[in-house]
Amino acid sequence: MAYFGKNKNMKKLTEYQQKRNFTKTKEPKGKITKKSQKIFVIQYHQSKRPHYDFRLEHRGILLSWAIPKGPSLNPKVKRLAVQVEDHPYDYKDFEGTIPQGEYGAGDVHIFDSGVYEEIISINKGLKDGMIKFCLRGKRIQGNFALVKMNDNNWLLIKEKDEYCTIKNILKDYEQQIDMKRKIILNQQIKNQKLLNFQFELALLHEDIPSESGWLYEIKYDGYRILSVIQDGNIKMLTRNKKDYTAKFPSIAQNLLKLSKGKTMILDGEIVHFSNQGKSDFSALQDDLKNKNDENLDYVVFDCLYFDKKDLRDTPLIKRKELLKSILSTKVDNIRYSEHIENHAKEFYQKVKENKLEGIIGKRKDSKYLGRRSGNWIKIKCRQSHEFVIGGYVLSDNKDRKIKSLLLGEYNGNNLIYRGKVGSGITQNEDLLKIFVKYIRKTSPFKDKIDENAIYLSPKLIAEIEYQEITKSGHVRQASFKTIRSDKSTQEVHDEVIEISSKEKILYPKLKVKKIDIANYYLLVAEKMLPFIQNRPLSVLRAHQNVNSTYMKRHPDSNIGIGIEKFTLSSKGDRNEYFSIQDVSGILQEVQNGTIEFHIWGANKNDINHPNYMVFDLDPDENLPISKLRRGVKLLKDILDKFNLKSFLKTSGKKGYHVVIPFKNNVTWDKFSKFSLEVATLLEEKYENIFTTNIRKDKRKNKIFIDWLRNKKMSTSVAPYSLRTNEKAGISCPIAWNQLNKIKPDSITIKNVKKYLKLNPWKNFLSVSKTQTLK
Repeated sequence: MAYFGKNKNMKKLTEYQQKRNFTKTKEPKGKITKKSQKIFVIQYHQSKRPHYDFRLEHRGILLSWAIPKGPSLNPKVKRLAVQVEDHPYDYKDFEGTIPQGEYGAGDVHIFDSGVYEEIISINKGLKDGMIKFCLRGKRIQGNFALVKMNDNNWLLIKEKDEYCTIKNILKDYEQQIDMKRKIILNQQIKNQKLLNFQFELALLHEDIPSESGWLYEIKYDGYRILSVIQDGNIKMLTRNKKDYTAKFPSIAQNLLKLSKGKTMILDGEIVHFSNQGKSDFSALQDDLKNKNDENLDYVVFDCLYFDKKDLRDTPLIKRKELLKSILSTKVDNIRYSEHIENHAKEFYQKVKENKLEGIIGKRKDSKYLGRRSGNWIKIKCRQSHEFVIGGYVLSDNKDRKIKSLLLGEYNGNNLIYRGKVGSGITQNEDLLKIFVKYIRKTSPFKDKIDENAIYLSPKLIAEIEYQEITKSGHVRQASFKTIRSDKSTQEVHDEVIEISSKEKILYPKLKVKKIDIANYYLLVAEKMLPFIQNRPLSVLRAHQNVNSTYMKRHPDSNIGIGIEKFTLSSKGDRNEYFSIQDVSGILQEVQNGTIEFHIWGANKNDINHPNYMVFDLDPDENLPISKLRRGVKLLKDILDKFNLKSFLKTSGKKGYHVVIPFKNNVTWDKFSKFSLEVATLLEEKYENIFTTNIRKDKRKNKIFIDWLRNKKMSTSVAPYSLRTNEKAGISCPIAWNQLNKIKPDSITIKNVKKYLKLNPWKNFLSVSKTQTLK
């Protein structure tokens, strides 16, 4: 409020200042100006309740009123004006955002400003309750009166003159502000999306893939960095989303120069190259300690976004072509990661001879999925891995204070003990200074560790070289290399899916080995995952070979990486089940002996509402293929009459499967009843072709239409799953126009590659989001 007299003059801004935290808001703290400047300002304040603030300069401060509906140039329209605390003179120029949680939070815009002339002096007007003045602004001009009603409530009234109008002078302005706000908000959302990109990760692989369609790059030992460049700003983010921009100022400036004002997201590795051209991680860490990035290079191998276009769905080889053209402009410290497409084994051998880290293999046509999809693989020349440090043991040796570190890896939310390392620990004092911040009383490991250990909160990552992983899952002949601050401990899980007994022959007639099965599932993982992720599974495993198999419905005690164990409320003495999370889970199951994958008709998160219906058309052994195909077409015709989109796949044995995706909107009872009605309808209408009788002696020269897969807890073989017949058949999706060309058992592990070029089920997931069973 306004104050009078010399003793009160310095107190005029006290209320204003007490209401604000100037460490958080950018509003001016201000002071009383000695010069009298007869100015006014009207600010549009988009707070919780949008309004206009009207301010008149008087005696070095701004007398202020909040006008809920804003000023009017119509003399018949009187606007409420609530007098609020005096504001500093500098507030006349304030525009911007008052942060959430602060007094008056919201956006402030200057609607109009200018000078004014007193008609009735402000001193007199404040005492008498009426102020009259003439405004000379850009939007508002003419004579106005402020008339006091009671307490702090006044009326702002436009007096009659040549500037009067009944036009709403605020509408167009507010629409412009709202449009600008939407643009800014959309840009903020866009910026947030850009920062939310996830890293594509490589799966550890022992062998170079035998099939074509891969390119290969050198694997560097440095800091993986995703660089987001937009509107003249840059963020260089690590895998655990730490902002490392300040650590690499020279590289950041060079990237800004390279961008030429365009938006870019680049993926690469910050590397210190030795004189021999090798990546040296220790030297990189020394550079960071010395705050010197001039000896570092940013080796860029992917471009996710460029000039308003998201490139993640663009094939890798096209992304690399664009990246190479971007980097054709030579900029210091920025390198393009070259690759080869042929002679991969010779390339790997050369990398090994030069004692480099290893190589990275990438599918040329792959998308950037932002996960460990199997599209990228790493083949190391030396065994190394990151482990969580869960504790340490002190040494009796005075010259060596740390005897060993306790190592672990996450499996789900559990930290699993992976052994200890003592070799290579030389920076004892430095490590102890780091460890002291994380000491805790209890073990972070799931297992009981019989060690005289000092336990640590699982926040630190160590890079370890080792000879091998023992059968018990512990590292052997391990050596400590360094602490990794650029990765999150939750990322450190057992990504090493080592396929043991690789040469074991599981299909005797075809001589198909266990490693062949692993390579097949790695090949189809991206296509297969959408159909098996988050569904309860049953798997068919082979002890010795496919002539000796057993069904596994419940999880192993040690489920391994990429597999999730969960509990469902169901009848029976066991209710634990498991599902596949990613490609590593598929490979883990292969390691466990799995050949076939069978899925439930519902997701584990909504187990009582099915969304995957399947009809298994199982023919009598002597039924002609032409009659089987006619039966498949008749089933499709029935489904078409129900306006249901259906999909076809081979069984990998002697029949076909017809699959109908649904939005999960009905119960199992209704779902099963509908599938039975379809089967019964076919049986009644075409009794010489179909039967619903499961007994083999009742299906002579007929097709058993198996609808029983559509009951709760029943399973059907998953798309792309191998079968355990002697042909190594595959239950492979095919297009409807391929029905007369492809036999049920003609797609096998030996010829599947030519059938994977097309994607006949590309619309399956979109149909599953909209198709309902009424």
